[in-house]
Amino acid sequence: MTDTETFLGIMTICVVLVTLSYFGFFDWLRGNKDKVQFFQTVIPDDGRVIEGIFCDITGMLIQGKVTHANGQIEEGKFDRFEGQLIEGKLTSPEGMVEEGTREKLTRTLIQGKRTSPDGMVEEGTFNGFTRTLIEGKLTYPGGDVEEGTRDEETRRLIKGKKIFPDGRIEEGKFDKDTGKLIEE
Repeated sequence: MTDTETFLGIMTICVVLVTLSYFGFFDWLRGNKDKVQFFQTVIPDDGRVIEGIFCDITGMLIQGKVTHANGQIEEGKFDRFEGQLIEGKLTSPEGMVEEGTREKLTRTLIQGKRTSPDGMVEEGTFNGFTRTLIEGKLTYPGGDVEEGTRDEETRRLIKGKKIFPDGRIEEGKFDKDTGKLIEE
């Protein structure tokens, strides 16, 4: 093999490696499929404004913000295959704000914080199907706070503590139908 043939062989290998690197092949091999991306703003015909980082392979938004025509805003990390919000902040037109991790199937909050327009704040673990807080802290607009486990049917506190604005604290097990303390 001559020096020229060796040189051309090495150059061919280099060109192939650079081409594969440019198209994200090595990122894909390492499992970093989201590394192949680009930033842009898209305004589809449905009135949404989509801005952020898009996956070059699927064309879906993976990190950014979607503003819907009705006023709903989604900000955060999106599923690269379906384009739905999976972690971040969702603000509804009515003023409800949900921050945290969302269930992919139901697209509902499963871990995080929900703030209602009236000032009620729910923090903790949510049932993705019933959309109810099942474990965590609930702060009412009047200042009452409930911390602990909630009944999924009645949505009442069943184990934990209630803290009242006057400083009183009730701790223990509560009746799921009445919400009254039954065992300290």
